[in-house]
Amino acid sequence: MTVLAFLDESHQVMGPGDVWTALAAACLAVDATRDVTRELFNLKRRFWRIRSPDQVELKGAKLLGSKGIRSPRNRDFLQEIISLCRLYGIRLFAVAQHHPEGLQLSRLREEGMLPDLHRGILRRIHRFVSDKYSEGMALLCFDERSRQENRHISRAFRSFLFKSREGRELRRIVETPLFYDSQITPAGEIADIVAYAMCAR
Repeated sequence: MTVLAFLDESHQVMGPGDVWTALAAACLAVDATRDVTRELFNLKRRFWRIRSPDQVELKGAKLLGSKGIRSPRNRDFLQEIISLCRLYGIRLFAVAQHHPEGLQLSRLREEGMLPDLHRGILRRIHRFVSDKYSEGMALLCFDERSRQENRHISRAFRSFLFKSREGRELRRIVETPLFYDSQITPAGEIADIVAYAMCAR
């Protein structure tokens, strides 16, 4: 069984020198993706009366921010998202770090190193797939950035898996990541909500 793991991040400034960064993953079996896509579109259509799925992009900041969370509609919608995750077995993971440089993308550019948050979430995904599926593999899907940054992430990701002892032990992680457009990728939207909630806890 192939598990798709959609990753997204969030960072929030809580005060001077008080910055939190979170990385979240929404993991689901590949044979559930079509049902999840359909159900999430139906929810969007019910709550926002839209005609196409990409008319409304779900963002944690809009749903859970200081103004958004006061909206009864947003709170009801989030309850539906939780039910959707339970119904289709979407497993959610998140890790957070107190780090003013966000996801340490400078280390990706300068040293080709995979940031701590990425390594932490990979361990959790690998453990989940190993425990749940005897022959399962996880395919990681990152929220797309610029073409150059996508390359940096891919290189750092492969370098970690092949050159570090910790990475070589993660045998259930496919070595080539994919990149997705969050506006048209339902599980990516869910990961965005989780990452924001982790930062805003």
